Amino acid sequence: MIIILSLLALACFIGNLLYNSEPDWHTKKLRVKMRFLCIFWPVLAIMVFWGIFIQVSYDDYLDQRAFYDATVEQYASAITMYDSYAEIDVESAAWTDLKYKGYQNNISGLIRNLRNHIINYNVAFVKKNRYHKNPFFSWLVVGMDDDMKILKMKVVSQGS
Repeated sequence: MIIILSLLALACFIGNLLYNSEPDWHTKKLRVKMRFLCIFWPVLAIMVFWGIFIQVSYDDYLDQRAFYDATVEQYASAITMYDSYAEIDVESAAWTDLKYKGYQNNISGLIRNLRNHIINYNVAFVKKNRYHKNPFFSWLVVGMDDDMKILKMKVVSQGS
């Protein structure tokens, strides 16, 4: 993107130098049109690109925020909060509403689903925070809130 903008600026600069050599009215009119094309359209394209990029980043942030809040609320009795992460004790989580035929399959499916969502959340959490710390991307990427933490699953094996 920076290379394209640099080449566009260079083309505008060279075009402006070429049109400054002939000061007649037609050339001045053409020079105004050239400046308009070299300034207005690239600025408009950049603004549209930034707007779309920021909107996508904000939508992703809202998805992660909703998942985090819903998970913390849903499993509040099974979550232990630490300074840098939150741990969900899967063994003590309330799964009692599924005690019917196929109970084990349903529980394992829910735990796998939760695990996959937590993996996706953690990946997005780390990426967004890294992007947000970068000086170039910090104003483009909506970072995670300070109260949001990495989620970990804790499963205690009953063997031994």
